[in-house]
Amino acid sequence: MNSFQSIINDLLEGLTPRQKQVVIRRFGLDGKKHMTLASLGSKYSVTRERIRQIEEGSFSIIRKKISGGDHKDIFTFLQSEIDRNGGIRKEDDLHDAIEQKYGERLMPLQLRFLLEASNIYTFVAQDKDFYSMWHKGTEALDKAQEVLGKVENFFTREKSNILETLNYDQIVKKISKESTIAENALKNYLALSRKFAKSHY
Repeated sequence: MNSFQSIINDLLEGLTPRQKQVVIRRFGLDGKKHMTLASLGSKYSVTRERIRQIEEGSFSIIRKKISGGDHKDIFTFLQSEIDRNGGIRKEDDLHDAIEQKYGERLMPLQLRFLLEASNIYTFVAQDKDFYSMWHKGTEALDKAQEVLGKVENFFTREKSNILETLNYDQIVKKISKESTIAENALKNYLALSRKFAKSHY
């Protein structure tokens, strides 16, 4: 497989110079700080909405390349990695999976560019409850929140009984059996939660 930067460069080929510059600066693909729609509008003396239109037109061209099979390997891998984990994946864990598979680590904005280009997944920034993540749709996000609610209830009910006798994997196995949620999916949902990462359970 080509390097990720060469893949990105190839996907940008065919754009007009203005389109290419807008996408590069929006995602910091030149290694510089990414720019907002408003700041790009000021730079090019156009409205924020006009920059959004240029960006969307650029992605329309890029998505035709992807749907035509360009760089199928990486996009198939990204889709598989998210889908097999319940349609949702912590951003850091997705980076780790890519590095393990390809031996190269993407910069966060490179990954965001590729996933935005795929037009399948939605990015959610970190907040007080969850780490940054990508999901396939509100159904996957709702499922993650539902499962984590059940896990929290489980710990509230059982913590005095299990924490002294079971390790993490045994606890996951027990919750998985009770909730009929696959262990790998359950671990993925737990990884999304900042609450469980900071928990003293």
